[in-house]
Amino acid sequence: MPRMDGIELLQKLRGANDNPRLRSSIVFMLTTSEAEKDLERAYAHNIAGYLVKSAEKGGLDAIADMLWSYRQVVAFP
Repeated sequence: MPRMDGIELLQKLRGANDNPRLRSSIVFMLTTSEAEKDLERAYAHNIAGYLVKSAEKGGLDAIADMLWSYRQVVAFP
């Protein structure tokens, strides 16, 4: 993202005191970072999943399929 990184976005979402829907939104991180510190920082902001973009063929398609399946089976309020 050009203006902020994913952790900064999470901080803004989770700190959105005037909008409870943003604070409690379901967030998956889609990233290129496999660094343990980035993973830990993201989960500290209550994300639903940390998805690493794969350079392997079909990597993004597999992620899209997983997210579609998630949406089909999870009940939302």
